[in-house]
Amino acid sequence: MKKWRPMLAMLLVLGIFQPTEAANKETVPETPMVSSVEIEDAAVLFERAYIAYSDGKRAGQANVRNEKYAEAINAISRATALQPDNTDVLLLASQIYRSKGGAAFAKEYFIRAESILIARIAASPKDIGANLDYAIACYAGDSRFRDNYDSYRKIAYQHADEVIRLVGRPGGGNAAQLRAMAFAYLIKGDAKHCGDLLSQAAQSDVASKFYSELFSKTVGQGQWLWPVSADGVEKEFLLYVLTDSTRYAGVSDTLKMTDSITK
Repeated sequence: MKKWRPMLAMLLVLGIFQPTEAANKETVPETPMVSSVEIEDAAVLFERAYIAYSDGKRAGQANVRNEKYAEAINAISRATALQPDNTDVLLLASQIYRSKGGAAFAKEYFIRAESILIARIAASPKDIGANLDYAIACYAGDSRFRDNYDSYRKIAYQHADEVIRLVGRPGGGNAAQLRAMAFAYLIKGDAKHCGDLLSQAAQSDVASKFYSELFSKTVGQGQWLWPVSADGVEKEFLLYVLTDSTRYAGVSDTLKMTDSITK
């Protein structure tokens, strides 16, 4: 799970937003077993799965799309076997299976990730990362395909508010914390505030500069790397955030300072 994906950065620089057809509904391939003698790196598999998934979403031909989705499923299923409690992996698996037509698998992976995030928050209510991840999952994840999405969206707003409250306390304000707050505002529908915070953080941080540029070229222009509905661009942006394993580096500084502050 790399900090930024070269493939995505290249597409943004070139301005390539290729059309794609809707994902087909073919049977999801059986999850492959990981051999006891096969040494694999979950982070490499995660990266491979994301790239194949992205290629599949942008593919214009059905046979290419099917091939890429199968490749993505093969990689992500191996990653989940290696790291069954990694919410990043589980939520990406949910996205991949949803796109391939495996709604039951998508729901199963989402529920597994949700239960882990809820447990993390219960154990550490001031965990900014867990609160933000859960907010993103409830707002942009597989929950949006459910009949009870309104309930999930309310939960997303509650945890986004908690992120804003935690970062806004004394000690908050470094680049990573501003990014977390920016993403929380985007969940709440305030794209302007999100963009402003990312621009502010970008003045002193390379990672924030990347996200500020990504935001400008996608949410700011109402488009993503593959065609999505008008209200889906910000959700895809937020889901991309979940593929960045270093997204909260520096955020914990806030936790150390706020633990001693009385609510």
